[in-house]
Amino acid sequence: MPEPAAAATAATATPAPPVLEIDRLAVSFAGVPAVREISFSVKRGEMVGLIGPNGAGKSTTLLSIMGAAPVVGGEVRVDGASLRGRRTEDIARSGVALVPEGRHIFPGLTVAENLELGEISRRDDGSHPDSEIDVRELFPIVEEFRHRQAGALSGGQQQQLAIARALLSRPHLLLLDEPSLGLAPSVVEVVWSALRQIRERGVTILLVEQRAQITVQLADRSYVMNNGELRAELAPSEAEDLEKITTAYFGATAEGER
Repeated sequence: MPEPAAAATAATATPAPPVLEIDRLAVSFAGVPAVREISFSVKRGEMVGLIGPNGAGKSTTLLSIMGAAPVVGGEVRVDGASLRGRRTEDIARSGVALVPEGRHIFPGLTVAENLELGEISRRDDGSHPDSEIDVRELFPIVEEFRHRQAGALSGGQQQQLAIARALLSRPHLLLLDEPSLGLAPSVVEVVWSALRQIRERGVTILLVEQRAQITVQLADRSYVMNNGELRAELAPSEAEDLEKITTAYFGATAEGER
């Protein structure tokens, strides 16, 4: 039996906020809505997928989290703190890392030099020790080709380098934009396997993808986005329900779901 004081403390303890909270987020470019008051949250250690067709607002959502898109309404909170108005550099140093579509590695630098850039923004406050990941074990190519110019790597190797570089900043929230885009199936499996291991190490992941079925299967849950709105929420058990995924993906929403 716990002591009365301990029991009272446990009963009144405030639950930890989600790592990421999106609350009625709205984004517009030149007056044209790109994201329309969406809301969802991601708890610590979860992997959440955001799927949908091109132009749905998925990448814009990630850029909004990083302070790189024109937010016109709502809130983005990380660990309960608002990110509205903060600089992208400050958001990155607070423990949020983005691997953008297209990788954005530095082709003229070596693999090792690219990794060093990730270490520049490394957090050393000790608040998230589980986020320390051996990227050379996770992606052996970054050790094998450490002295090679990054521009000489294949597309799949560059993607592994981009994720490894982001991990070296010790993020507790990792944002990935289309990590499987343009990759061979064998390399896609390497990336998915790495994401599973990253989640197991306690890093929270928000994954934007167009490979709908595999994302639904891999993530703790997935949101279907279309025309700037969230149209459906899918559990891993629904990965084989292609009719439901397709209906949400292409914008025809079943009665009562909106």
